Amino acid sequence: MAPGSGRRSLAALAALCFSQKVGASSTYMAELCHSQTCVEKGLPILDYDPPGQGDGGGGCVCRAHPCWDDKGEAHSCSTPEHPYLSFHYEEDKTLICECLSIAHHASVHVSKDLCAGKRCRDASFPILDYDEDKGECLCRAHPCWNDNGRKHTCDKEDFPILRYRLDKIDGESVTVCECMAVMEKDGGRSVMDAEDYSRNHFDDDDDDDDEDL
Repeated sequence: MAPGSGRRSLAALAALCFSQKVGASSTYMAELCHSQTCVEKGLPILDYDPPGQGDGGGGCVCRAHPCWDDKGEAHSCSTPEHPYLSFHYEEDKTLICECLSIAHHASVHVSKDLCAGKRCRDASFPILDYDEDKGECLCRAHPCWNDNGRKHTCDKEDFPILRYRLDKIDGESVTVCECMAVMEKDGGRSVMDAEDYSRNHFDDDDDDDDEDL
């Protein structure tokens, strides 16, 4: 399914801050699929299909969690200690599904097509990303942890995944940090509405944002 543009008020979202349970936030993907988002519950991951892959001839897509159909098997996580379904790809592009204590998902395009076999294990740099200019993979701090000096977090249990994307207002690119739901195959809506946010959390954070693999 093709992604859509953001429908909610970005001005409202920009004033809201979102518990640090990581999230999904490749800056490469945000630039590649600028001004697009995925809100359908069964297709929550904004991703990219290179030309010749997928059913649409290439381009940005809304994707189901790959572990919901792992060669016909639908993985899920039920233990309180490790409730979040995550994935990565081995160097030979074998899909690995696992249950983690932190909410996190990545781009299939980055994890499989560009950076297969790479993982980010440092909690300070948990986001696997791709530097197009250098042609290399890297581990990045979540971009919403330092949004012009503000640290966004997600503090509602049902929406723990902090997502970064880019949109446009009046022709200018703006950062959007929002909270996504726990990824469940038959879950409810995937992104919190602006009115769901009950309080703000802003922390100063000037740490370095990238780490070489």
